[in-house]
This record gives sequence, C-alpha cells and structure tokens, in this order.
Amino acid sequence: DSGGFQIFAMPNDRSMSEEGAKFLSYVDGKHILLTPERSIETQIAIGSDIMMVLDQCVPSTVDESIARAAMELSNRWALRSLAARGDSPQSMFAIVQGACYENLRRESAAFLSQHPFDGFALGGLAVGESKQEREDTVEYAAAMLPTDRPRYLMGVGTPIDLLEAVHRGMDMFDCIIPTAHAEQGVAYTWKGKILLRRGAYRDQEAAIDANCKCKVCTTYSRAYLHQLIKTQEPLGRTLVGIHNIHFYHELMRTMREHILADTFLAFYEATRPWLAASDEEFPVKKPNLRPKAATELGDYEVHRSSAGFHNIRQKSSGEIMHSVIPPEEEAFALYVNQSRFLERIAKEEEVVIWDVGMGAAANVMA
Repeated sequence: DSGGFQIFAMPNDRSMSEEGAKFLSYVDGKHILLTPERSIETQIAIGSDIMMVLDQCVPSTVDESIARAAMELSNRWALRSLAARGDSPQSMFAIVQGACYENLRRESAAFLSQHPFDGFALGGLAVGESKQEREDTVEYAAAMLPTDRPRYLMGVGTPIDLLEAVHRGMDMFDCIIPTAHAEQGVAYTWKGKILLRRGAYRDQEAAIDANCKCKVCTTYSRAYLHQLIKTQEPLGRTLVGIHNIHFYHELMRTMREHILADTFLAFYEATRPWLAASDEEFPVKKPNLRPKAATELGDYEVHRSSAGFHNIRQKSSGEIMHSVIPPEEEAFALYVNQSRFLERIAKEEEVVIWDVGMGAAANVMA
C-alpha cells in the first residue's frame, strides 16, 4: 500500500493539502509529511514488486462534491507518483477513485488510462457501501479499464466477494479477512464458512475440509481447533489462518483454470450458493423468542398508573378499571382471602370461583 488507506483510517491524526498528508506521530508527537514522492521513495527502498500511487481514499458514502475533490487530487498525485518512479523496474499501479458515482469513476479511469501504468486498482470500496452497491460499482468500473493490464480490487474480501468480483472482470485482490476472521474461528471451505467456536465442533474429529490438502487439514481436527479458539490460544488463529490462505489460493487457481477452459460461467453458477453458505453441516438454529406480550385488545389497553401499577383502560370512554388498588392486591383480597383459597386448596378441596364482572377481567388482563 502507498499510505492512502492510512489517510482514510486516521482522519483525526492527519491534515490534507495539495503537497500531501501530514500525520501526527503517536510515538513522539512529531509531524510526518507523506507526499507522493516520499511514498514512492519508500516503496522503492523496500523493494515492492508492485508500487501503488499515493491516493486519497474517502468513505464510499460521501457527497459527490467530496468524492470529486478526492478523485481529482488522487489523479494529480498519481502523475507525481509516476514521475517519482524514475527508471525503477518495479511495477506501478494507478488507483481509480470516485466513491459510488459512475461519472466520477469514468472520469478517473479515462484520465489514468492515458498514462503508462502497469495496472489499475479500484480503491475506495468496502468502506461503507452495501454489498450490492459495491458489486454494481465493480461491474461498471472494471469495464472502463484496459483489458491488457491487471485490474485490482483493493480491500476485498470474502470468498464469495472474490467470486463475484472475478465474474465482473477483476483479477487481483488484497484483504485481511483470511487471517482476521481466523482469529474469530472462521474457516472458509468449498461449502461455505465454518464457525469453529460453536459447540457443534467440540467433538468433531474430522478435518476442517476433508478434501483440503493444506498442512492444517491433514494434521489437526475440528475439535482440536475448536479448543484452541475457545481458549484463545494464539496457535488457533495461526492454524485457521494458514488453512484460509491455502483455500483462497485454491479458489483463485480454480477460477483461473475455468477462465482458460472457457467454463467459468458454469463454475460461477454452481459455486456461488456454496461459497455464500454458513455451517451447512450444523445449521445455526434461531433462538425461540418469547412472543411480545400484547398491550391492547380491541377497545381495551394496559394502562400504567402514576403509582406504577398496571390496570385496564377502555379507549372509547377513557374509563380506567380498578384504578385505586393494584390489581394483584385486589385479586388477593377478593379471590384468595375471601374464598379461603389457600386453606381449602391445602385440604385438596375443589375450589370454583365465579366472577363475570368487568373488574375481574381487568385484573386478569393487567
């Protein structure tokens, strides 16, 4: 990365200008000016295979005026980054910005495509928009980019996100999800994700994926990984992360094979439902929620008195039934004490109480 995501992620610790982004160091409080030239100088020094131009990434949900200003600044910084490259043999990718505005994405893609970049990235996505908005933006933006150079979607995503993006024309991706989700015990497979934290896997001696050839699946059981994740052993997230990265490589390799064989569409349609699935072997059951108690029925509603107890109010007349004494106290006095209910029930006598007045109904409802 060039520092563009840090511009997005640290809005309270930096200021923007045409020259660059000035950050406040959390180490010693000094200011650090990150310019396109300094970004490229750093990437040359560490030997990046692919250098990224410095850009300004903004949330994908911002107003068009803010998105335009960031896109135009990113375009100008892209040219400065290209000039700073000099004669370095390292590749350099430009970054198309414009949030979810098609006209801005088109302007940015058209401008950057005129210059000798080795590839093009879509930035400013997976930062606030819905899944559908992201997929729509990827579809029209990918079509605007040259087909003879790599098209790279930044910051995406889950396996189903990768499948959908390749279907729409993207080639490359980067994301922390394989390892970040591993910390939560999420393992990705050809049959969707597995939530290893769940008790359903406590006694499962099978591998994460019986068909996976990674070192984790050929060595460790779901039960063992479940225990590591539940006890927050660092080894747990390491092993699940290794599996996830292996699976991501397998997914990308398989998609490449189907593209070359001209069978990708059939693969996409067959694989899509599975990659979106979750815990197919042990489906998560929704909890049985108690129905919310009704507070009204027909012309009557539960009323809360100023003293804090409940009684019944007739909506049409405004009359409040038994408004002086809490209904449970009145019911105890009338039905329990008056009928000697407790004494008689202790002797196992049959007790029948008849009361057809509105007051009794009010007490019961309240």
